[in-house]
Amino acid sequence: MDVRGQEALDVQELIDKLLDEFDTLDDLPQPRFELKYKERDPGYRPSADEDPYNVFIRKCHVKGAATGKLAGKRIGVKDAIFVAGVPLTHGSRVLVGYTPDVDAVVIERLLKQSSPSPGVASLTERERDVLAGMAEGRSNVSIGQHLFISEKTVEACTGRIFAKLGLEPSPEDHRRVRAVITYLESLQSR
Repeated sequence: MDVRGQEALDVQELIDKLLDEFDTLDDLPQPRFELKYKERDPGYRPSADEDPYNVFIRKCHVKGAATGKLAGKRIGVKDAIFVAGVPLTHGSRVLVGYTPDVDAVVIERLLKQSSPSPGVASLTERERDVLAGMAEGRSNVSIGQHLFISEKTVEACTGRIFAKLGLEPSPEDHRRVRAVITYLESLQSR
């Protein structure tokens, strides 16, 4: 594009007027939104021991409604979704330290259905396929053959599933069974 003389001056004048209009946006009153669910904590960055697969950027608790389809369930959301009072990074260093003061609409809707906070929704498609294989009673070898992946890949997926579902090793519980129960419950709530 070749702009010279009067044409260049006209373009510059137009751009200056547009920038002045943008400056007026800063003077407009900003809407304020009341939080519907105020019982929450800003959370914390889990340690390597607590999150060995580096799945979570932040773990927190936000108490939603007392009843609803998600009552008693834990959910996970991407770090790009605004949760008031919970710092986010949007997956980069650009927004480090930014803490929204409002909830995204999706968070409001989840809280309305009563969800304190990671679950099956946070699993990748591959992880859900592996979990479905577990629910069918398949061994890691069988799941791998069925999905055309190695047994080692199934084991890695299983570890990530346990981490995302918050299933810590315990002598009282069998994590694989608890993961399957969580999966089956998620199917019933659809």
